[in-house]
Amino acid sequence: MTTHRQRSFIATLSTPSGRFGFLDQLHSVFYADPQRTFTWTGISIPSAGHMLGHVNEKLTSEPLKLYVRFTEGGYILYVRSKAHFGKCIGYKNGYFGAFDPKEQSPAKFGLEAVGVADGASGQEIQLGGGAILSRLISLDTGKPLALREQTLSYYRNKAWRSRPVTCIAAHGAQAMDFHVNVLETNSAYLSHPDEI
Repeated sequence: MTTHRQRSFIATLSTPSGRFGFLDQLHSVFYADPQRTFTWTGISIPSAGHMLGHVNEKLTSEPLKLYVRFTEGGYILYVRSKAHFGKCIGYKNGYFGAFDPKEQSPAKFGLEAVGVADGASGQEIQLGGGAILSRLISLDTGKPLALREQTLSYYRNKAWRSRPVTCIAAHGAQAMDFHVNVLETNSAYLSHPDEI
């Protein structure tokens, strides 16, 4: 019988077309979080940089590195990339992003191999097996992660402007395929390195 740790792994996720990552990695402008809330202490404009997004161009940034933690209820993803390290991938207001696990519950996912014939089993997740083409299914919504445009505000030349940005949502025009490249298996949970 395998343990949760034995079924957990560290991997990079990339897409066959373009680059997948956080908005602050993919874009050179500060996007305002569309879900900001009013505070009595004054006007503060939080960044949307923690939201997951996609651009069609090939960028030179590193692929997103995640700790894929197995649980009985599905996989939970924790960020191992420098940007947003230690945060969990959560689901809020229709979109996915990096959140502090103390403030936002992590989203749960299933991995589904792409291009597998009916009745056949998918490729096993294993170290050194090369990148596996997969879909991430949000177990919170029952749908695969997808691309969806969202109009976000940004500040440039002393004025607020807006433009559409491709974000990662639980439903959208196009379901996403990911290359899952396993870097390390039997990986320890971030805050419990001695677990079995």
